[in-house]
Amino acid sequence: MSIGWVSIQHKLDQPESHLQFTIKSSALGSVSHSAADQGAFVLYGFEEDLAIHSGYYVSYGSTMHTQWRKQTRSKNAILIGGEGQYAGSDKILAKSASGKILSVDEQPNLVTICTDNTAAYQSLNENVKSALRDVYFVNNRYFLIVDRVSGSTPQTLQVRQQAEHPFVCSTKSMATAMPKAGVEYSVAYSSSALESVNNLSGFEGVDPKDYDGLDMNYVGEFSFASALTHRVVTLVHPYRNVEKKSLYTFVDDQGFNLNVYVTDEDDHSFKLEVPKV
Repeated sequence: MSIGWVSIQHKLDQPESHLQFTIKSSALGSVSHSAADQGAFVLYGFEEDLAIHSGYYVSYGSTMHTQWRKQTRSKNAILIGGEGQYAGSDKILAKSASGKILSVDEQPNLVTICTDNTAAYQSLNENVKSALRDVYFVNNRYFLIVDRVSGSTPQTLQVRQQAEHPFVCSTKSMATAMPKAGVEYSVAYSSSALESVNNLSGFEGVDPKDYDGLDMNYVGEFSFASALTHRVVTLVHPYRNVEKKSLYTFVDDQGFNLNVYVTDEDDHSFKLEVPKV
């Protein structure tokens, strides 16, 4: 498809219940004012910025601009072997660091978006063979994000989230909260070992003068062990603080496909099938 981004809107006329999810995967790559953010998303919900593009626009060419805002590590995206996508000044390389929206499918209570961000990651890492990200918006309530990565050599994988407030981390999940709402991320399934869940602060590589007097931003990171292929299913659960309810996940890995089940408090279940190959 020729479009470079897709936005999901829910209850646009009701700000206190409004959800907006936008994902980018563009043929223009990181040219000019674009950033190295193919496959990255932002999430606004319940009158709060839940998942942000972190950092500040200080000035063109500042270290905040070149070393953070343009870089993949400042986005809600993945790093492969610690590497993101090309974000330099060479326009040919920037154009080649591209992505594709493969498909968008809308059904009752389910929106599916499939993206291919392989070329973007190959721009800095020749060992990347594929980097696919699929998004499922279920029952107008939560998201399942599936990252499928393969390489010619084993590489680590980092799944990053950005926020204005710190993340509270546990064994397989992390959450960040604001005055009106919050968002919880949990690893529903991973084919490689989840080695750490981290809350990181600061703007790596940025001159402190560029953010003097500005609020800190935070990065939540799931870090996975080195492997030839990675399949990671992340449950993204935005919620209003006054009515947070639980979601439960179960994985069936016995057949030809991997089946991830998500069940809410009313016993409504959704099954996501992920091919094993």
